[in-house]
Amino acid sequence: MVITECKSNKSKIDKHTLIPNVIDHIFTICKEDKRFSISKSVSEIDVKITNAKQQILKQQRLINQSNDIKKGLLEKIKTIDDESFKIKYKVLETLGSDIWIL
Repeated sequence: MVITECKSNKSKIDKHTLIPNVIDHIFTICKEDKRFSISKSVSEIDVKITNAKQQILKQQRLINQSNDIKKGLLEKIKTIDDESFKIKYKVLETLGSDIWIL
């Protein structure tokens, strides 16, 4: 196995993705190198990671759907509120009241 040093621009390193990338590289080395005796454990962990990623994707889709529903409902509420104001205005106008809007 050959280990090389990677010189990169430290200002461009994203700290949130650095650790997962390092862990992925370690798991890849453990899976491919026959000298590691933990291949069974690594494969079990790999299955768990795959399941977790699938659950995360499902939850993200649900969040996006709920945000779309929320946006639609807020638009409907605004429309209904505007219609309600117009109806109240017309009722007061037909009753002969003057409306003072501040």
